[in-house]
Amino acid sequence: MATLVLLSGCAAVPTGPSVDEVLNGDLAAAERDTAIEFVRTTLASLPDAVNTTDLGTRIIAFCTEGQNNWKVQEGFRLRCTVYGARYVAWSGSFPRGKSAITEAFETECVALSGETLPTAAPKGELGTPGGGYGCATDATVGITWASSTIGLSTSSLALRCDGPDARCVAGPDASTLDSGLESFDWLSVQAASREYYEH
Repeated sequence: MATLVLLSGCAAVPTGPSVDEVLNGDLAAAERDTAIEFVRTTLASLPDAVNTTDLGTRIIAFCTEGQNNWKVQEGFRLRCTVYGARYVAWSGSFPRGKSAITEAFETECVALSGETLPTAAPKGELGTPGGGYGCATDATVGITWASSTIGLSTSSLALRCDGPDARCVAGPDASTLDSGLESFDWLSVQAASREYYEH
């Protein structure tokens, strides 16, 4: 009887494919490839701004394990996403570069309502969110403004893929981006993503 009481309090552990099977295997391979192409096409279509330098685009695929316990119920066991970021740098006046990028974006994309752009130069480790845009591929592209010295290329915003839950798909590695940023004052990270698997 005691055994039955103990067992009745235990929830079944959800089973399903591993992170490796979804990131690297045949499972959801077509969906993964479609998401990669969507992110690649979206970021490649973004406009160039005058007097800025495109340092490259990184794309990764990663999976997040959901929390499902007595405190938190996220409703999924595994969710996988393709995420990409384009790095655009410049030197000199922050407002000048921000205006050039914003004006270029407004020729191709539509600013999302309710978004506010920063008026001062960004500070801090993670930069300053700069609003979102709806672009031609039906993607939402978010911009983060940052000082080029904060190392966004090796932070969580910049696509780490050295762990078991993520893999690099395309673009320069973090050290290449870091060295490329050294000669610039400011950075715009322009990012898009597409979820391709949930279980």
